[in-house]
Amino acid sequence: MKWIESAVRNFSYFLFRITLRNKQVALPLDIAAQKKILILRYDVLGDMIVTTPVFHLLHTKAPNCELHVLGTPRNVGVLAHDKRISKVLRYEGTFRSLLELRLIARREKYDCVIAMVFYKATKAGLWANWLSGRRATKITWANPKRAHLYTALFNAQLPASPNDHTMSEIHVKFLCDTFGWEYRDDLVQLSIALSTKNRDYAEQYYRQFLGAPTLLINTTAGNSEREMTSGTIRELVGLLRNRYPRLHLLLNVAPSEKEKYARLYDSYPSNVHILPYSEDVLDFCAVVSRSSAVISPDTAIIHIAAAFMRPIVGIYKNSVRHAKQWGPQHGQCVLVLSDDGDDLRTVTSRRIVAAFEQLTNQYPIV
Repeated sequence: MKWIESAVRNFSYFLFRITLRNKQVALPLDIAAQKKILILRYDVLGDMIVTTPVFHLLHTKAPNCELHVLGTPRNVGVLAHDKRISKVLRYEGTFRSLLELRLIARREKYDCVIAMVFYKATKAGLWANWLSGRRATKITWANPKRAHLYTALFNAQLPASPNDHTMSEIHVKFLCDTFGWEYRDDLVQLSIALSTKNRDYAEQYYRQFLGAPTLLINTTAGNSEREMTSGTIRELVGLLRNRYPRLHLLLNVAPSEKEKYARLYDSYPSNVHILPYSEDVLDFCAVVSRSSAVISPDTAIIHIAAAFMRPIVGIYKNSVRHAKQWGPQHGQCVLVLSDDGDDLRTVTSRRIVAAFEQLTNQYPIV
């Protein structure tokens, strides 16, 4: 019953309030007083990538401030060579990892903890308090309906940004409001740091194409409703091959589904290539960075391609708001929305080809 849930919630926050004792502070904070800042980003790869403009802005505005990031095995690999980050904390999903992180974080004595995970604020607040205690100023994005509750977990809450911003813009505006900086669109700069080894990996792979144009097609999203069907991909490959015979099509395929697409490779061995798997996500980022263009459903690959300014055909659910927030940060893109709510399987190969043609008319791809 709802009244029971409400009573339990209110009692829980009452306990948080008397045990955590988080005093409310006025914003903006003085950046000069922040020696160490911890960013909470314990979700997935795409979320980490859209947060990289925050790392860039903090490093630019406060180069002497140590920036630490809490991530997970799913997303910290992308930070391996990012010199803006002084330390990466990695949550392994175990109780032991939880205890180890608390010991590490409490020794760091953070001045500020910023929850960039803008959903499930209770979880974010518990993380912030677990890692920093009462010493740090803990900040999140305000939920108007529960802001009065979240004062028990956070020292400050900022109002949400308008819906007509990309997620990277929302993150940067949040940071600007935290420290009193004037927001400008040019402050939003996605970036992924690659090593020489990553670049060499991509260089070696692309040598086989002898400078011919390449189109990377992402076939996987980890959820069948967020992917093109295998039939759509087969049709898409056939249409693109007939229309652009010089174009090499690079298929990003989940290791468990390679057999499903092996027949496509056998049918068009000179044009269709299945990307090799690397355990280093930055090897894949380097491959994306060298592609002429990318076709992908709404996944991290969209944001990887945007970070390297690659032209994109993005496939999204039927929501203009969602497509705007999670679409590519740059303008070199054509977005295709599904015909049926969240189900991307309704997007036809012909609509995707038409979007690619529109993209090629705007940018020199093929």
